[in-house]
Amino acid sequence: MVDHVFRRPVALLGTAIRSFGRWKNQVRTSSRSLEGARRAQQRQESAPKRFVITNVFGDTNVGGAAITAATLEALLVASPGAQVAALPIDNRRPIDRSHQLTTSAYPELRWLPSPFPRSGPLAGIRRVARLIASLVLPGRDSDPPALKALRNADLVVSKGGYVFVDRDSIRSTLSMVSTIYPLLYAARHGVPTATFPTTVGPFSHSIPRAVVRHVLRRLDLVIARDPRSFDEALALGVPRDRVVSATDGVLHMAPPSLAAQEKALAKAGLQGQRFLVLTLRHIPEAAPNEKMFRAVEEASRNALDRSHVDRIVIAIHDEAERSHAHRLADALGAPATVLEEGWTPTGLIALYARAEVLLATRLHSAIFAFIAGTPAVAVSSAGTKTEGVYESLGLPGSWVMPLRDTTGSRLSAQMTEMAGESAARAQVQEAMERLRKNGNPVAAHFAALAQHRRPLPVRD
Repeated sequence: MVDHVFRRPVALLGTAIRSFGRWKNQVRTSSRSLEGARRAQQRQESAPKRFVITNVFGDTNVGGAAITAATLEALLVASPGAQVAALPIDNRRPIDRSHQLTTSAYPELRWLPSPFPRSGPLAGIRRVARLIASLVLPGRDSDPPALKALRNADLVVSKGGYVFVDRDSIRSTLSMVSTIYPLLYAARHGVPTATFPTTVGPFSHSIPRAVVRHVLRRLDLVIARDPRSFDEALALGVPRDRVVSATDGVLHMAPPSLAAQEKALAKAGLQGQRFLVLTLRHIPEAAPNEKMFRAVEEASRNALDRSHVDRIVIAIHDEAERSHAHRLADALGAPATVLEEGWTPTGLIALYARAEVLLATRLHSAIFAFIAGTPAVAVSSAGTKTEGVYESLGLPGSWVMPLRDTTGSRLSAQMTEMAGESAARAQVQEAMERLRKNGNPVAAHFAALAQHRRPLPVRD
């Protein structure tokens, strides 16, 4: 009878004890799991960040090489010790030849092979088809190293420049799709994505506008390098909290020391001489190319004839300009000299510091001059990116001439006003002092993005 009375309470007590034991084990296991997750998160946070830079054009364009270096520096400031990989536009040439300036300055930089190399007939169309397919299919272990690097990155950055702009043909639009594809791929896999300070628009064709709109609205951060690009990004529907404005990243390079300036003068053989530096962009279309050449030639002759300068220095910012530069030097005669190979961005900046004025048909030749504190009159022949950068610095719009309005006499008048120890030089130096005082916000944006691996919703 007693056994019968106590049997059920004892059974219930046993069940309770066993349940308590299971609960205690679950709590212990859960605590261990939480502790393990916490330690794993700490290990992940303490591990070096992994960054990928896309849109890495070759160093044959000195301005492009400077943008690559500025992007790298911003990422390394954002996360010292980070592991950075670069995804070049094209791997058809050996990296140590196509990116010689970058590989020399950053030997530890990892270079990723193109995931879909161009080869054979209809290479561009076939490549775009493969890119689109990779956006639809799930990631696989057999994917090319570049795709796996993009998926595993803490941040993917397009190095900026002149990509998200209008295109006047299907071929150039397909080329743009290939260039910006890594951003879409990374965003699809939840990796934070951003642009380095870049030009956006303007657009006069609907298809490239639609492509850029589709891409930019899926990025975590669009850094516009001038007020015009900022407004254009908003007009494309990029959410306001994902667009910021910052000047061209190259402008934050350090100004040259006096020793560097003297070294550059000696290298160019220009000690004790007054000289004008100019760049001469080669335009594929014959008529505008000849118009620019004649205007620059006339302005150079006027500077020599009126004894404003002793020498004309023609700086090559892109290898495609070399024959063009020698043609101008031959036309001007002995007072003109072409800077041959071996000039880095820092070397050019040091030389530009001693120029009376710079005549820029390449945007980054003007930017190099501003870093050095030298005024530059610019000819704008590629959209409105030059006007935008001058505007971002608060410099006069009259210093930029659209190619259609450019004449040799107009260039001469503007250069005469700006040369030497002029008010223009003081304006440039004041603008650069303001820029340096305000600092470079890009690294802070990159550091914040790298902490959040999550896809952001697209807002319609």
